[in-house]
Amino acid sequence: PPPGEQPGFWRAAAELAVWNFGAQGMLNAGLLFTDATRASFLTQTSVVLTPVVSALAGERPTPAVWVGCALALVGVVVLSVSDSGAAMASHAAAGGLNLGDLLCLGGSLSWSMYIFRVGRIARRGLAAGPLQAWKNVFLTLLYGVWLLVDVARVGPGQVYTLWAGWSNAVAWLLLAASAVFPGTLADYLQNRGQKSVNASEANVILSAEPLWAALLSSIFLSEVLSIKAWIGGCFIIAAAVISSGILPFHKLTKLAE
Repeated sequence: PPPGEQPGFWRAAAELAVWNFGAQGMLNAGLLFTDATRASFLTQTSVVLTPVVSALAGERPTPAVWVGCALALVGVVVLSVSDSGAAMASHAAAGGLNLGDLLCLGGSLSWSMYIFRVGRIARRGLAAGPLQAWKNVFLTLLYGVWLLVDVARVGPGQVYTLWAGWSNAVAWLLLAASAVFPGTLADYLQNRGQKSVNASEANVILSAEPLWAALLSSIFLSEVLSIKAWIGGCFIIAAAVISSGILPFHKLTKLAE
């Protein structure tokens, strides 16, 4: 049947939009109340939250997946950590969780739910392309509501103050390009890939995003990869290899015992 007539198609598209909106929206809102360094660390907890969500839903992540998730978390923390030891010490000394921290954690949990549900929905055989397209339509509607709330807050005559560069054509082109390629294409490929990859393993693979950013910056912006980038990258690669099941992890575990 046509995608729109597949059982559960519209509900699945709307659900994915809600989880995606929660992940991005709560992170953006959280940055109003906490600093970017804390937000960066807190959002990486998704790597650990995803297997927890999977386990609560009745799935049984393997020991290799748990080890991979832990290594991936270490890797993204190493990649994201500030070069300033003093700055990190001050953040650590601050202690406690503020409203922004809780929002960032909520966004991380929402992202874990999104990854988990993408896998479940993908295995139901719903058409990946139309599903992601309509998810983005619903997501646009949700952000439209957010925009209306902001317009009501600042007043219709002051809407332009929400984005100083709204009249820049180049900025709009860059936004469109990022929506089509890193956005839509990535969504489609993730949906197809998670038909055969469980949510926890998928999140480990997706945690390589900072590593790819560092490598692309080195290629296109001539930035030099730091020791920190190499170390974090090695942790993430090791995490992906272990969680994928390529290595006979269960045999290594028995030997260790």
